[in-house]
Amino acid sequence: MKIAIENLNENELKPIYSDASQLGFGRIFTDRMFTMRYNTTGWADAKIEKYKNFSFDPSACVFHYSQEIFEGMKRTPVKTVGFCFLDLNKMLEG
Repeated sequence: MKIAIENLNENELKPIYSDASQLGFGRIFTDRMFTMRYNTTGWADAKIEKYKNFSFDPSACVFHYSQEIFEGMKRTPVKTVGFCFLDLNKMLEG
């Protein structure tokens, strides 16, 4: 599979960190990103391109994840009113 690589201008490049203490997961991001499209025939159009925003369809499952988790929870009642615990075994079974 061919991966197209978009060249960046010098002013678009982020600094290289030589001090590892400056790095942090979820805080420092690269100046590029990998994208690939999926269609009816499979994966296509692999690219490494400039880091940018991208859009989601409003019906994307990622936006409904918390609702799905809530609906899928199995409740195990306890004697104290107002408390419930998740039974992870029941959740994993389906």
